[in-house]
Amino acid sequence: VYYKLTGVYQNHRTYASSQNEDQLEGQEVSDKELQTSCHPADDYQGKAIFPCGLKASSVFNDTIALRVCQPPGGACEWMTGDNWKPEAWPSDEKKYKARDISEGQTRSSYFAGTNGSSYVIPNLDDKRLINWMRPARGPSLTKLERVIQNRDLKQGEELNFVLEDNWESGTFSGQKSLVLSTMSGVGGKNGFFGYCYVAVGALMVVVALVLVITNMRLSREPGEMMYFAIKDVRPLQ
Repeated sequence: VYYKLTGVYQNHRTYASSQNEDQLEGQEVSDKELQTSCHPADDYQGKAIFPCGLKASSVFNDTIALRVCQPPGGACEWMTGDNWKPEAWPSDEKKYKARDISEGQTRSSYFAGTNGSSYVIPNLDDKRLINWMRPARGPSLTKLERVIQNRDLKQGEELNFVLEDNWESGTFSGQKSLVLSTMSGVGGKNGFFGYCYVAVGALMVVVALVLVITNMRLSREPGEMMYFAIKDVRPLQ
């Protein structure tokens, strides 16, 4: 299960670079360094934000729950535990090291407003945060929310999603939606790469045909003398 957002430019240079690598690795960083790398999302009400930066402070925080019901009007089962599990790439998980916040630090988001508990940044071992910290390539992003595991969905079963709308998208006319997809050993379905491969393959076929036709129409016998310019050759004195 993925969530999809539109109108979010995670690839903007200021947004993508708004983080501190040492802090993400669990190290203590001075306020001056945080201000340099994370401003303005480095401080909340006089306390250093952990983790700092616009990316972490804008992490997607809608809650999404799933209930599978048997038709028609049958029993329902909530997906919990290993059946409804967040996942992230192991290579991404290695980039972050979780730790407890120290005195003078806070997990309140830069966008929390006056109530710091209204928008809290999770710890760095949170897989939803890890997925969010990987910037998308365009204004429409799709991030992994949860994986349905250890249970096969059967034909006719109803999927009821219960959402808590926390993440503000109306201020910039953004849209939120859910995407369901099957996963394999190489990840989920991604049509973009398929279209790219087909387009590049078709282009290569066209180029090959052009070269074959050009070679057939303008071909010549090897060593044909009419293509050589022979000048008088005088022996060296």
